[in-house]
Amino acid sequence: MFRINWSNPPRSEILRIAAEKIDGAQDALRRQPDGLDKAVHGARKAIKHSRSLLRLIRSADDDGARRLNAMLRAISADLSPLRDGGAALMEAASRLDAILPGPATDRLSERLNALPIEVAADPADMTAEAADSLDEVSRAILDLNLPESRAKLAKHVARGWRRTGRRAFAALERCAGEPHEEDYHDLRKRGQDRWMQAALLRKIWPSGLIAVQTSAKRMVDMLGQARDFGRLETVIAQLPDFDDRDRITLTAAMESERMRLHRDAMAFGGDLFQYDNKKEADIIRLLIRNA
Repeated sequence: MFRINWSNPPRSEILRIAAEKIDGAQDALRRQPDGLDKAVHGARKAIKHSRSLLRLIRSADDDGARRLNAMLRAISADLSPLRDGGAALMEAASRLDAILPGPATDRLSERLNALPIEVAADPADMTAEAADSLDEVSRAILDLNLPESRAKLAKHVARGWRRTGRRAFAALERCAGEPHEEDYHDLRKRGQDRWMQAALLRKIWPSGLIAVQTSAKRMVDMLGQARDFGRLETVIAQLPDFDDRDRITLTAAMESERMRLHRDAMAFGGDLFQYDNKKEADIIRLLIRNA
């Protein structure tokens, strides 16, 4: 379970959670019980959980956490071509159909189904290599220099919580100005960190952190849908022999929906992230010490 049990020694709990996520990612990639797409999606999600955990406790072993984060980032990036292609586009098309049902969306779905998924290597080789690379991560996690003391770990967790908040606020400010697509993507990543970190810590403060977790998840989902629509717009623009009227109609609908999703996500972000999360961090540090 992705949740720290404070009844157990803190260091062993951190290592247990990290190991469970890495093992889960490896198992998904090696067995693929529900097919390639779901295996890759599950593995990348487990990797995101692990990276959020590392960011939360990074100040305890900055060099070690950075190195592990870089390893996990590289593995996830190697897997991304297997996920960011057909399945993600079809999900976006399905959401578009709910917004603008009709022949134009039906014709788009037919064209997307016919698109080949091009990757640089054999998917079986890619997933096997990623699973093997996770073995190295599993061994390196054991070398993390984490404190045994709950009070010391509480200090590092509070620092990690504040750092996530400051980075999110900076992304939020960029999005409120003249944003680029990557600014919204950065806000989404910081929202994922807050959602996952709240899940990790929720046992110490259920009434506060469950609300944070729920709001962050909603913001992340909105920004993810907006990003998928952006990718779909790019694909539609490049489709050969696609009816111009369909192209214009579908693109206009997606642009309108992206604007709404960005606006609503920003509202959630404004409630979630203040300039300084010191008060929240101090409460979390105190609750961990007394857990």
